[in-house]
Amino acid sequence: MFKDPPRPVRALLFAAATGEDFVTSLWSTPWGSTTLIEHAVARALEWDVEEIVLVLGANAEEILASQKLQAVTVIIDSEWGEGPSAWLRAGFDVLARQGDYGPALVADAAMPEVTADDVAALVQGHDREVASVTVTRYRHTSGTPYIVEPEAWPRFMGREGDSSLDSAWRAHPERVAEVRIDKIPPHRIRAYSDLGELDPPY
Repeated sequence: MFKDPPRPVRALLFAAATGEDFVTSLWSTPWGSTTLIEHAVARALEWDVEEIVLVLGANAEEILASQKLQAVTVIIDSEWGEGPSAWLRAGFDVLARQGDYGPALVADAAMPEVTADDVAALVQGHDREVASVTVTRYRHTSGTPYIVEPEAWPRFMGREGDSSLDSAWRAHPERVAEVRIDKIPPHRIRAYSDLGELDPPY
């Protein structure tokens, strides 16, 4: 019996939040010899994906004018203030317009410790015959990145309010699979003080 050929995976990298206590925007904050958004994009470019769609929201014009964001497709979500549901709508809408020939890898730019090996394990462990959504299971919790099949995109594109993908899959666990990675969850940067918990790139 022949397996289906591998399908290309496109990544949705979300960088739409504002963060807390940042002098400028969260994404333009210097970090090592670069900025947080430039580092997040550089790390994502190491992933084995077909395309990276970067979803910007807060301070998008400032970010585009001041940061080097090469080799990614950038979209601006004008409704970013609504919260994660708006970011998901914007990202999945772009992918759906391009064609539903493969799943989406959903990732958070505020988690810059996600590695190419983490992404490879998730992609290889995902089975669309088992579940339309596969999440990463770390030692103590589940979280991003996720794999989301095209047939599931409309459910998220129809959501409104401050509703994240986390809350969506937790509401329907029977539709979700997990890929275990034996490591603590990567840090998520929400406030300036969170940067102190990470080793900056040089």
